[in-house]
Amino acid sequence: MESRNRARDALTRGEFVLTFEFVALEAEKPFEESIASALKLAELVAADPRIHGMSVTDRVKSDRDHDPVAIGARLLAASGTQPIVHLSGKEQSPEGLRRRVEAMRAAGLAATLIVTGDRVKRDMADEPVRYLDSVIAIREGRAAWDRLWIAAAVSPFKYREEALLNQYLKMVKKWRAGADAFITQVGWDMDKFQELCWYRTARGLPFPLLGNVLLLIPGGARYIHKGNVPGVLVTDDLLAKVEEEA
Repeated sequence: MESRNRARDALTRGEFVLTFEFVALEAEKPFEESIASALKLAELVAADPRIHGMSVTDRVKSDRDHDPVAIGARLLAASGTQPIVHLSGKEQSPEGLRRRVEAMRAAGLAATLIVTGDRVKRDMADEPVRYLDSVIAIREGRAAWDRLWIAAAVSPFKYREEALLNQYLKMVKKWRAGADAFITQVGWDMDKFQELCWYRTARGLPFPLLGNVLLLIPGGARYIHKGNVPGVLVTDDLLAKVEEEA
């Protein structure tokens, strides 16, 4: 029997949804130590009905982070609700993606965010990196388990027409491949988020949207401003505003 998915259920009812994201730590760190803060958050989720769940990232800190499926199983037990387990296409094949979905199913995990993934961090100059495109991965995930709740990513924070239209086109492809909901990339331009909502309405697309909120502090803003986080933009004006407010 699957555990309750509070985020999915609230979205189905058209309600506001709040989840916390836990960034998995490097696998070289002891597993129990690395998830201690996540388990405390999971206990908060269990106690506070305003919070609908958690998500856990897949190889964001490094190329060898702790397995999000293993972490997700612990979060499920601690929170009593389905966590959203990220599955990245970085160094992944269709067969590998299906195996990870089967591992989720065996662990009682039934919610995922499927993404293509960011760049490999180690030096791969002499070795090609294989990426499983998110559209294909979503199709594979849906075929592997038809009851899997699948979220996908979209970034409305693009300022060239061709880049923005590519995001909208791929969003529709992901939906047709089997995505149930969409979560935006990190961004702070609310006019662009509103534009995404308008586009969804104009096209008559039925899926819910979740915004990805990152609270900026000066150090983090400077780090992103230098281009260190793929696909995320902190402009000169935003950096100046963050530093002024701090």
